[in-house]
Amino acid sequence: MANASYPSILGASIQTAEIDNNAITTAKIAAGAVTSSKIADVAGTQSGVQMPLSTTIGDYTQPTAAVATSEGIVGNGKLSSEATPSTSGSWAVVPSNLTNATDDDAGTQTTQGTGIMNSAAIGYIEFDFGAGETVTAISVKFWYGKTGTGWGNALLQVYDGTWTTIKSYPISASTTVQETVTFASKLVTKARIGWNTVTPNTNLQVLGYANYLHLGTIGDDAYARDDSTATVAKTKALANSNIYADMNSALNVVAVAIYGTSEMTETEIQIRTSTDAAAWTKFRTILTSKIIAGQWNYILLNAVNARYIQVYGSSGSALAVAVAEIKVRTATESQITLGSRNKVIDNSDTALTLAGGAE
Repeated sequence: MANASYPSILGASIQTAEIDNNAITTAKIAAGAVTSSKIADVAGTQSGVQMPLSTTIGDYTQPTAAVATSEGIVGNGKLSSEATPSTSGSWAVVPSNLTNATDDDAGTQTTQGTGIMNSAAIGYIEFDFGAGETVTAISVKFWYGKTGTGWGNALLQVYDGTWTTIKSYPISASTTVQETVTFASKLVTKARIGWNTVTPNTNLQVLGYANYLHLGTIGDDAYARDDSTATVAKTKALANSNIYADMNSALNVVAVAIYGTSEMTETEIQIRTSTDAAAWTKFRTILTSKIIAGQWNYILLNAVNARYIQVYGSSGSALAVAVAEIKVRTATESQITLGSRNKVIDNSDTALTLAGGAE
């Protein structure tokens, strides 16, 4: 067997034959032949090290924080599909197909509108959320561009009795914006994206269309870590929604415990880890039919040094990820051994049990 099969755990005093024969001794571990850097490479290479799977919840640690997010929208909030779309202001060519801005689909957009060329007028696509909701963030995807000389900008605004510009985007080139922007807490009933000509010119055309606009909050979803199996952390029903736990510092993670809930509508999840909550590495892919509601579900991982552990909706459909609780089993370097399991758990095999074995 080539050494490449175990690239992240081989040290000068450890041979692949020893790994294959379960011959890694406690003395070698204690001597530093297996270290956290060798246990896992969070850039993508996974070790074949697993501790025996514990099904005792007392062996698992509660996160210090948890975030349930869909397209940047956390916990409560309003999806674009909950809004009534309209256009306002001044347009040379009015955007159409407005339902494409309220179908919660990042891949569809309104028909491109053209801004006024000879005056400093502005045209908007508006989202009316009715009674609204108190939120601290807006998540959007839209496009802007221009032709000709002169320049303009795109504006992102919210309404809580008066219109407030949350962010302005100078239009110097064709650009797709897809981001979440935070602001001071407001009861937002409407939001809009506007395109205008700041420097009017007969040759200038300011262009734009919208994909979606969501409202929400950014912060801790305590329901995933409140030690109550009666409360549920749940995302909005959007593709790739996810819930992640923050362990406050990087630790050697060897297993995850999820208390299942019937509010999970996602059909497939990935267990992913990260050191920065930005770059994620997939460790398991699991059909949610194996996550039993009303009980703890214990999931074995290839050992990895990580701070964040994510339950990621991976079916590709607009479905909700929900858990009543997440807890994480961690271990010190001296506790991690190559016991009964010393092969890499396939991170894409949905046929495996939660314990990482064959059905």
